[in-house]
Formats: sequence, structure tokens, C-alpha cells
Amino acid sequence: WVYMGNDAELAGGSYTKNNTYPGGKAYETFSRTEFWNNGDGLDFNFILNGNPVPEPATLLLLGIGLTAAELAALADAHPNVVAVKAECSAVALGDLADALGGRLRLLNGRAGLELTDNFRAGADGMIPGIETIDLQVAVEKAMRRGDEAEAEAHYRRLLPAIAFAMQGLAHFILYGKLIAAHRLGLPPSTQRLPAQTLSQRGAQWAARLAADLGPLAH
Repeated sequence: WVYMGNDAELAGGSYTKNNTYPGGKAYETFSRTEFWNNGDGLDFNFILNGNPVPEPATLLLLGIGLTAAELAALADAHPNVVAVKAECSAVALGDLADALGGRLRLLNGRAGLELTDNFRAGADGMIPGIETIDLQVAVEKAMRRGDEAEAEAHYRRLLPAIAFAMQGLAHFILYGKLIAAHRLGLPPSTQRLPAQTLSQRGAQWAARLAADLGPLAH
């Protein structure tokens, strides 16, 4: 993490997003790493990427996670831990917001599932994939200005693609990126692991969903 922070700072960034570690006693694991020995000396902000989990800790989408109490302890001990990107339901995000009491900025992922409810639950923002980014930005702008009807209309339009793609991480890496490639007018790229093997049916459905959404400006 320290090396990534230094590299990102040299590249002109202001934040770096880092995955939390797998395992049972996550906070105890964190406290013994090089980051917690040296990270406070970096003039750099860190965003944790992992599942907020209840007590007892339960492994979720990414197979990793911290409890709300662990996140609060990290935020209190390390002022350059400024945000968490959760991979959880909107209900769980709202519970996390209540538990943290403003200690961290809250972001969510999961490709934008429950997008409007995430903002109702207190999300400061989202970190989705690129495949539906235009409509996701339109949803956030509408929610910020209080036009929930417009936000829900945009969300209804993008939801079929999200529901198709967000069927587990390996499925999303394959089909989410394929939808993005179609919308950008680019050929499909080599998939990073973990990714499923492309099927003819999946390819056809991804192309249909991309066509429904239309081109993505770039």
C-alpha cells in the first residue's frame, strides 16, 4: 500500500483505493502491516475497498471485509483513511452510515445495483464500472437536485444491463466489460482474471443490452 501510495502521488493522484485483507480478525491483520507502521507518514489519502460486515464477520462478495467497529477504529487511528468503497446492499450501507457517524465518506459499487436507494441511504458517491457510467451520472445528478422521478426513470433504463452483468465477480468482469466495449465501439479485449469463458448466448445478450443503452460517448 505504501508503494502504491507513493507511485500514485508521483503520478499526480490524490487518493489510492486499496482492498482490505481476507481473514477472520481483519483489524488485527491490518495493524501489523507496513501500511499501518508507515502510512501515516504519507501525504496521501486512502480509500478502503471491501465489504462492511456484521458481527460476527461474514465473508461477502469480495470474500473480504471489515465490521463497522473496525472501520471506525481505522478512521480514528489513521486520518488519511478517508473513505470506504463498500460492496453491499443499500440497506447495509445505511446501517454502516449510522454506525460510522460521518467518520468516513461512503461509496458503493456492485455495478450500481440499488443505485437510487444507495443515495437515499447516505452514499457520498458510487464507483461503478464504465458500462453504464453515463446513466449512473444522470441518476446521481437528479438525486442531488431532488428529482427522484427523473432519477428512477434513468435507473429503470440501465437496470436490465446491471442485473445481467452483476451475477458475481467473474461474470461481471466478462460481460460488464463486453457491454462497455460494444457501447464504446471497441473490439473486446483480453479478459483479466477472474473471468468466465464467453458463451454465444451471453455474447448475444450483452450485444442486445448494449444496443438498448446506445453508444457511450468518449
